[in-house]
Amino acid sequence: MGGPSNIHHATQLFERAGGIHQTQAIIMPIGKWVLQAGLNCSQDAVDNYGKMLISGFIDVWATTANSKGSKCQMAPADAPLQVPIAHISSAFKERTRQELIDYIYIVQGKNGSRYFKVGVANDYHQAATNMLHEVIHGYSIVFSGAVLKSVSGVFSGRLQISPHIKFLKVELPAFWKEGEEKKTTELQEATKWALGSDEVLQIGVFC
Repeated sequence: MGGPSNIHHATQLFERAGGIHQTQAIIMPIGKWVLQAGLNCSQDAVDNYGKMLISGFIDVWATTANSKGSKCQMAPADAPLQVPIAHISSAFKERTRQELIDYIYIVQGKNGSRYFKVGVANDYHQAATNMLHEVIHGYSIVFSGAVLKSVSGVFSGRLQISPHIKFLKVELPAFWKEGEEKKTTELQEATKWALGSDEVLQIGVFC
């Protein structure tokens, strides 16, 4: 097994996107250690992280620890980790179709899911810069993916949805490489209103 790799610029954080192995890396020139890992989450995991995604707080720390039910409240920053881990999904393998998607991610520290921060980036490079900033300061990226720009307002509360949102995991086998027209249709069809006894917005999440 070789030694740790070096990260010299932000997008190198995505080099293990969608992979199955965990590797050590050093962020240069500051010498910060980080574990790089892929992310292939289940629908159950998407459901779990979805509760954090719709907290209404973006780029600030939040918690459910001191609140009743599932409602989140703003919180002070969690304690950092000595060696954070960056879980990067397959959505970060390719950079095409940037006009369609926003990138989403969830940050956590020492106390795990009790405290979290949701981030939304409108392009690949902004996502890389923001996520690298978090790991430099000792925070793990526990979830990452991509959604349609047209629905990313739900994460900040700008797009008001009542009463329900459901997140649907969407696979990304060579998603950005072939058949762009067909794949664009799949992306759009994964995000839709589902009408029944309740009105539900189904949001496709590529992760």
